[in-house]
Formats: sequence, structure tokens, C-alpha cells
Amino acid sequence: MPREIRIRINFDLCQACQVCSAVKICKPRAIVQPDPGEPPYLDIERCRDCNVCVEACPFGAIELIGSFPRNNQI
Repeated sequence: MPREIRIRINFDLCQACQVCSAVKICKPRAIVQPDPGEPPYLDIERCRDCNVCVEACPFGAIELIGSFPRNNQI
């Protein structure tokens, strides 16, 4: 069964910092910035749903989104 995605990067808010603060704080390295000044992306396989990255972004570009039960019942 595919993993649920609980966070997303809002590219409208992302400022593509030279060094993304979320990249620096993410211990499992789930937030990846290919090159300085480029927007980061989320590596879903590495994400551990700790949500530290959500708090790390000063622009609010990394957002916690609602999750849904795995059996699709509400």
C-alpha cells in the first residue's frame, strides 16, 4: 500500500533560499535541495512524518496537509 503524504512544499511560497533551512534540519534527509538557490523537493521514501521541516521554513512553504485513513473511511 502506498505511503500517505502528510506534508507538501508550496512552490508559490518557497523563496528558493541559498541554503534551505528545512534541508539543514531534516535528519532523514527527506527534504532535498539539488543546488543552492533551487527549490527543494520531498523524498517521500525518506520522510518520517516528524514535521520538523514544517516549522523550519521561515516562509511557511512547507505545509502540513490533512491525512486520510488508509481504508478511505472518514
